[in-house]
Amino acid sequence: MRARMKSLTLGLLFLTFSGGLISACSTTSPPEGEGSVPRPSKSGIPASAARPDKLTDPLPGLEFPVEAYLESPGQLREVALAQRSLLVGCLTSEHVAYRPPEPSARRAPALTAGRYGPVNEEQASYGYHFMMAVTAAPAQQSQPRADEQKAVEECSGKAAGRFPSLDDGGVPDRIKAASYKDSMNEPGVRAAFTRWSTCMATAGFTYATPEEAMRDPRWNWQEEQASGTEIRAARQDVACKEKTGLVTKWFGAETEIQKEAVKAEGAKLREVRARISERAETAREVLTP
Repeated sequence: MRARMKSLTLGLLFLTFSGGLISACSTTSPPEGEGSVPRPSKSGIPASAARPDKLTDPLPGLEFPVEAYLESPGQLREVALAQRSLLVGCLTSEHVAYRPPEPSARRAPALTAGRYGPVNEEQASYGYHFMMAVTAAPAQQSQPRADEQKAVEECSGKAAGRFPSLDDGGVPDRIKAASYKDSMNEPGVRAAFTRWSTCMATAGFTYATPEEAMRDPRWNWQEEQASGTEIRAARQDVACKEKTGLVTKWFGAETEIQKEAVKAEGAKLREVRARISERAETAREVLTP
């Protein structure tokens, strides 16, 4: 069991350092809106997309109430940098040559990225395949040699141990998932779906909800690139969302649902926020010369 825990700690730190999107104690989940949509194995979206911020932060300024109880992208990276610094210091003292990669400077996708499907032209230009930019996995990184493994595991455990654990009990993730699901039954949102569906039909696309559009079996998820039909559907999707005000209505409904859930889970979430602050403070102490 002890060996398994060491391996788990090491693996989590590798994710932290290589991807910059996942912290050793993060509970960040993929956007709920596309959880069941198949993904191609590789993305046809170039790394230098015209406006990467438009792909992964399509609704700037819109934040959910639950985000106050999640580590921000900046905090995630600061903790990753601090853990790497501690790990390198430990490896140096043990005369181990291996060095973990630097944390990525790439920002984690916003919670709204992909949640409601495409919401701007940049996303729609890739069809529904734009979601690959939202959920892209970190690239494979070099591993320590067999004779370095034990020292790296021990040093990884020490580095992670300097930070308070962020045991949120899955509460923020449950709030995110429940607000998405429950919001679709709100009368105002359902009325907006109807208006959006009518608008889509004018272009020959028959869907009751944006989720149906994302899950259309015609979209070939084995291919890296979207078909012309898929791109046309995504562009019409965006135009209809703008025409009907669907995203504003949907986000507003989720926000109200989350406010009530946050209030109900107040004690646990205040504890989580305190741990987040402690982790950020520890990271600053480690990184301050």
